[in-house]
Amino acid sequence: MSDTEPVDTEPVDTEDVRLQVYRSFAGHGVPPTVDELASELRGSPDEIRSALRQLAADRHVVLGADDSILMAHPFA
Repeated sequence: MSDTEPVDTEPVDTEDVRLQVYRSFAGHGVPPTVDELASELRGSPDEIRSALRQLAADRHVVLGADDSILMAHPFA
């Protein structure tokens, strides 16, 4: 028997990422980092980047070259 915690294998939901981005902007005035989102949503950085790219394609956010959030509607 393993002493490690089971890994949550449920994928990160894009809508959850969008809402967390909005909460961060509203609460702190700055966008969250990929690592912050991964920690808050219990996902991997790769899952978060994928969700952010989908949000960018849907025009909810604008990303920088490194997938950092530059702007998010309606905070832009």
